[in-house]
Amino acid sequence: MAFLVPMPAAQAQTPVLDLCPQATWTRGFNIGEFIPINPSQYWQSEVMTATPLRRSYGYEGEVVSTLSAGARLTIRGEVWDAGCNQWMAVEINGSRQFVHGHALRKL
Repeated sequence: MAFLVPMPAAQAQTPVLDLCPQATWTRGFNIGEFIPINPSQYWQSEVMTATPLRRSYGYEGEVVSTLSAGARLTIRGEVWDAGCNQWMAVEINGSRQFVHGHALRKL
């Protein structure tokens, strides 16, 4: 799974919405800041992105999939970088990693 990467420390204090207006639920969060998956923290509860993570996986930080190898995957939150890439914070069998939003569907 080469697309699992550690997330570097935040380099910007720029609000996500200033650079990535499609991320309407990120109100109050900055680029590089961890955004917990919690419906109360999202500005718009049913917003869709180019990566349909919320429709297919839901909002709660619960186990959402069992991988073919038997690993359990839990989505805990997300981070947006300065290039408007969405990185989902996931736990796979207890190990926390950041996965690019598009790559999550390949797990």
